[in-house]
Amino acid sequence: MGRKRPGVPASGGSDVPLLNGMSIRLSNNSVYLMSQAIDKIARNVDAALRPHRFSQTEWRTLVALSERAPLSIGELSEVTSVEGSALGRAVAKMEQAGLVRREPDAADRRIVRVTMTARGRARLRELKPVVLGVTNSALAGLTKSDVRRLNAYLHSIADHADRAAR
Repeated sequence: MGRKRPGVPASGGSDVPLLNGMSIRLSNNSVYLMSQAIDKIARNVDAALRPHRFSQTEWRTLVALSERAPLSIGELSEVTSVEGSALGRAVAKMEQAGLVRREPDAADRRIVRVTMTARGRARLRELKPVVLGVTNSALAGLTKSDVRRLNAYLHSIADHADRAAR
């Protein structure tokens, strides 16, 4: 008999086939396992950023803006997976701290674009080792090839989820 995992019943639960004959048990449900891993890593990132008086939302915003800018709040929300009003509050706080700047879009003044300032770039450089330390700990034991494959699988899953939502 297989060993019992904490929080997962040894028997019972739903045995409705999910994929290739697998049952929908939390112990083998890939979506649940991804969510569980993400929740744990997010808590660790939050804990690592807390002494720096920074949030994961602020971190994601700086990373997104370092990759492409300027971005609207809607675009930032999509890229960072942070709900719009929470992101708006974070951006306002970051603007007050001089990390980002909000300016009207040149083509459509109803849209506000966010860019990172030099102070924001410095903060990103300062916190990068903190977040990478947590990320590397979470991925310990995986090779670079494993991580590349994992990323490809996650992109594929996200793409399929987007298509299913339409």
